[in-house]
Amino acid sequence: MKRKTFNKIRKFSLITFLIVCLFSIFYVYFKTGFLTIDNYEIVGAKDQYIPALKEKFEELDKQKLYKMLPGNRVISYHDDEMKSFIHELLPNTEKISVMPISFHTLKISIKPYTPLFKINDKQAITKEAIIYTEIEDMNNLTTLLFSTSSTINSFNLSKIVDIVPKISASIFEVKEINLNEYNDIYVKGGSTNNSVVIFSENSDMKKIWSNLVSAIDTDPLKSKLEKDKDRLEYLDTRFGNKVFYKFTNDKQPVIIGTHATTTATTTLPQ
Repeated sequence: MKRKTFNKIRKFSLITFLIVCLFSIFYVYFKTGFLTIDNYEIVGAKDQYIPALKEKFEELDKQKLYKMLPGNRVISYHDDEMKSFIHELLPNTEKISVMPISFHTLKISIKPYTPLFKINDKQAITKEAIIYTEIEDMNNLTTLLFSTSSTINSFNLSKIVDIVPKISASIFEVKEINLNEYNDIYVKGGSTNNSVVIFSENSDMKKIWSNLVSAIDTDPLKSKLEKDKDRLEYLDTRFGNKVFYKFTNDKQPVIIGTHATTTATTTLPQ
């Protein structure tokens, strides 16, 4: 056989093979159930939401993709529509991953936001300062309030997160945080929810906490907290290394410096 004839036969065979492969792929894709989705593995959503999610995904299965392709194959599915519905049903969703894990199964991984504080009965905020709609119970979260002119970002939130647990553990249980238009942060709580610790957003939290620890361990504040903690109005840390404090019915506030001893307190002039 001449080499020229051999090359023609080889070229024809290759073309024929490619055509057969292409036809087979189209046949498997369009005419068989080899790549058909018959299971959705949903991870990260609570059990009560899974039936609604699967029902919607199965409804999307019946719709064409780009008006011509099957929408129920592991290589052609309604990715955008699925994610859109998840966000609609679960607005507390941060990330969604959709990927085939077998010839018949799609795995949908849903990652919800982690709430840091609640803004109101429906909204929460994350440590990255993302405000979103939360659908889970937020009764155990501290409320964060802020003025429209306040700047809420991960920087000031990190400062609040750093000191709030310490206040809850040592002074009173924190129930509400208020960031005002002057960038002053009011940490509110106590049994009557009327006690406040005040500090500035621009403060060094390590120094603030050191000053507070010194103040609450110094008489007469130490004794007053032991006996009359419910009457505490405020502990104000915004003025250098000193802590101002006042209890209900006190005529005037008192100041304690970080150098104070158990007997050294100074009453401010009226």
